[in-house]
Amino acid sequence: MFNIKCKITYIAHGATLFTENHKLSSGYQYPPINKSGEEQIYKIVDFIKNRGVKYDKIISSPSLSTVQSSEIIAEELKNDFIINESLLPRNYGEWEGLTFEQIKKKYPELSEKLPSQILLESPENGEIIQDFNERIKACMESIIDENLGKRLLVVTHPIVIRAAICVALNIPVDMQYNIYIKTGSASQISYFKDWAVLKYSNYVPIY
Repeated sequence: MFNIKCKITYIAHGATLFTENHKLSSGYQYPPINKSGEEQIYKIVDFIKNRGVKYDKIISSPSLSTVQSSEIIAEELKNDFIINESLLPRNYGEWEGLTFEQIKKKYPELSEKLPSQILLESPENGEIIQDFNERIKACMESIIDENLGKRLLVVTHPIVIRAAICVALNIPVDMQYNIYIKTGSASQISYFKDWAVLKYSNYVPIY
């Protein structure tokens, strides 16, 4: 019988004006969730309740959109949440607040690349994708070691969940953006001593 270290259900924050307009945003500059985003999170809460699973802890990124999402989840589940500063999304530097079309216009050398290819590039004054992955890897290892044997809800950003999946499953960085994580979705990873299992990803309740 395999001994599980930790089971984490990742919740992507609700939709925002930026996510609906495909704008890149990082850290505390994330805008608030909108009405659609609130509806997404309430549906996720219903999904969690219907599963009948008790979670030991809720952990949130410090960004506004994730804190607002965590507040809804915590209130509905009658549980508190804590903030982990390392769960911030990738720092996009000079790309902050831009759409992919705006990036291509500002940087003509990227004009022929797909969004998934652009995101592998290194933005000026931004975070290199490999460094971002290492940050998320270290963050999740710390969370797991501090919560052995527990079930956790981690409320964060789609890009953080994508990175967590990649580092857990040893997916090459150049394949990272082939993974799609929608706002208001749930993904679950079971962590064992030397390996991990992705139970499901990008689940969005439809009702």
